[in-house]
Amino acid sequence: MLKKDNGARSNKGGGNMRTRITLACTQCKQRNYNTTKDKKAHPDRMETKKYCRFCKTHTLHKETK
Repeated sequence: MLKKDNGARSNKGGGNMRTRITLACTQCKQRNYNTTKDKKAHPDRMETKKYCRFCKTHTLHKETK
């Protein structure tokens, strides 16, 4: 009997363990973005330039807890 795939993904069988992180603007301290990263490949905190809708400019965003 064939098992139907309903499109839901599970992380049971190994695979890459990605953790959810939040990026906050360094200028206004607003938490603007949610994303995932692989902690095994990148153990340090992530920093990237992203658009902040509160500052209305591209600013440096850092990973928060």
